[in-house]
Amino acid sequence: WTLKLAGHDSVSILDGGWLGWVADPARPVETGWQAPAPLPPSPVTFRDGLRATAAASAAALADQSDIFIDARSTSYFEGREKAAEAARAGRIPGALSRDYAQLFDPARHGLRPRAEVSAVFEAVPDGPVISYCNTGHTASLNWFVLAELLGRKDVRLYDGSMTDWTQDSARPVATG
Repeated sequence: WTLKLAGHDSVSILDGGWLGWVADPARPVETGWQAPAPLPPSPVTFRDGLRATAAASAAALADQSDIFIDARSTSYFEGREKAAEAARAGRIPGALSRDYAQLFDPARHGLRPRAEVSAVFEAVPDGPVISYCNTGHTASLNWFVLAELLGRKDVRLYDGSMTDWTQDSARPVATG
């Protein structure tokens, strides 16, 4: 998400990470120092439309224009737990819970098959989406699956998430 926000379209994620790569003995692995090839500076061009700010999120909540998707576990979503940085426990009112952990296959250290990750989001209504969590980190996986894998249009990430949202006591928080 950060690279896309900075205007870089040619990016990839190694599904399964390092552990997934080395699990297949046919894949090459280099050892020792390799001098990096010099590259020209890469321009950064901020791309509008991928990020939701607190103000944009508050406006979307007020006019009910966006679907909020909370990427945190049930205990955070319901307000039984909170991140230390958040001023209050709970969720943005009306948000749907889609715990990002549902997207992982722990056995292979990567994403579940496309059909399974699609099923996690199939009941999410059509319309603009704002993905959030505590600080934007785990919500970025929901953003990635929705926008990049499933091709859903108009998906934004609220990178300030509940840490930012709860700093203003006028912003509503739901629990239960």
